[in-house]
Amino acid sequence: MEFQNFKVENEQTAYILGYLWADGSIFKDKNGIAYIRLRIIRADANEIKPLFDKFSFLKKWASYDRHHVCETRNHSPSTEFALYNANLGNFLIDELNYKNKSFDSPEKVLNFIPERFQKFWWRGYFDGDGYIGTKDMTITSTYEQDWSLTEDLFKNLEVNYIIRRKICKKHGHKSSTIRVSYLEGMVKFATYLYGDYTVDKIGLRRKADKLIIIKEKYEKVILTQHSKYKGVTYNIANKKWRANYLGVYLGSYKTEQEALFARTSAEKQIVKPMYIKEKKNLSILQ
Repeated sequence: MEFQNFKVENEQTAYILGYLWADGSIFKDKNGIAYIRLRIIRADANEIKPLFDKFSFLKKWASYDRHHVCETRNHSPSTEFALYNANLGNFLIDELNYKNKSFDSPEKVLNFIPERFQKFWWRGYFDGDGYIGTKDMTITSTYEQDWSLTEDLFKNLEVNYIIRRKICKKHGHKSSTIRVSYLEGMVKFATYLYGDYTVDKIGLRRKADKLIIIKEKYEKVILTQHSKYKGVTYNIANKKWRANYLGVYLGSYKTEQEALFARTSAEKQIVKPMYIKEKKNLSILQ
């Protein structure tokens, strides 16, 4: 069934389409009538709820608060959004391939979204299925997931990545993950997703805030340049050379040669470092 009235005309619609690709469910009843459902942790749902009004132009979304209890653990309270719209649901299933989103690439839906809004689709998708920490960024899906378009995005951003497919021997659970684990790549990917968040305010703030954290961590790393001499580094911030021996900070010096002398002296047990951590393996410096 064709649904000519539906177009992606704003960032909010692209974002919701991305979130639906991650966590949404679209069903058809016995009469072939489709409805859309999305269950989100309640705290997150309260934050992005206003975006749904931008997405639905025919009928309002109905939302229901849930508290799901599992035999093994208590799940966080959640909110379920539901939209009963046969034309829109059928369009997403039949034309944009949402019925196969658990294993196919999102090629059809991204081709449908104007290029200027596509990063918001990725933001919605990442808010749903992504994880961002201080050591890595990951997107997790089914074992069969086609990651080809995600790989294309990373290549365009010049971000290195790895894909891992895992089968749990104990329970037989299968999954796949695409992972970025080095700081420079994390900053590039997170900036693409959340770089304009302070302006548009679309999506989950808790994930956007992680961009600030990893940027600060990255800046600390790039402020240090290594010397050709072991245990000597240059701090760009204070423009001084640092000397270290066996993990112990020996001091900061105006020249590389001064830092090298301090390091060599410590190695030869000529001078003591400025402070010594209480480690058994450092007793040689006493």
